Amino acid sequence: MLRLNRAVATGLVALLSGCTTDVDDSLSPLRVDASYQLHFDGALVGHAFFTLRTDSDGNYRIEAFTVPAGQMQRAADHEVLEVSEGRIEARQVRPSYFEHSVLNSDDVGAVRMQFDWPGAQLQLSGRDTEKQITLLPNTQDRLSYLLVARQLALGAADTRDLPIATPQVTDENRLQRLGESEIELPGGRLAAIEIQRLTPAAEERRSLWFSESRCALPLRIEHQTEKHLVDMVLEHCNPVAEGG
Repeated sequence: MLRLNRAVATGLVALLSGCTTDVDDSLSPLRVDASYQLHFDGALVGHAFFTLRTDSDGNYRIEAFTVPAGQMQRAADHEVLEVSEGRIEARQVRPSYFEHSVLNSDDVGAVRMQFDWPGAQLQLSGRDTEKQITLLPNTQDRLSYLLVARQLALGAADTRDLPIATPQVTDENRLQRLGESEIELPGGRLAAIEIQRLTPAAEERRSLWFSESRCALPLRIEHQTEKHLVDMVLEHCNPVAEGG
């Protein structure tokens, strides 16, 4: 959060134990298109456009495209695209592929992660990076963990412990269900279920809010540091049944 452009362009968009292989029927099949406002200390600095697709076999794909606005647009002319693909099961989410791309006016830089679950290996590749590390059980990427958080919000459990991998580091996280609260959206106030995300940075607070009826993606995501508040607030959500 020390650099405003990275805070909005990458940090926001990021903003499961179990052995069953049953498909999670609550998200299958579905296409959801959602748009968000991105704020830094209350100022509009960007927009994010998410697409979530699932099929009857439990496969998913999430795309998140972030564009700058306001002071962010003046500070840095770049856009960010993130993609996560994998499988949703009744008690776990297993990503298979994640890509993070920064699109500048004259360049495209991309880093990728491949999840080899049978071999327990995580392959990272990019312009200057090529390495393989141990894939810890229940590891998520910066988009797939949103599906885990939704499972927790709408389920009976209170917590989920999971590593979240980025091209730089894998950190242990705990998702904790705090219950229902009211949040402010551009369209008014709405009751939603709050999920707190606990990370190794104990002085920071991260929260996500979900609604079973409003959207399969988060209604709001907040990241509060000692000095700044970064948030992503839902503007529009349009669920569309596949084939409809």
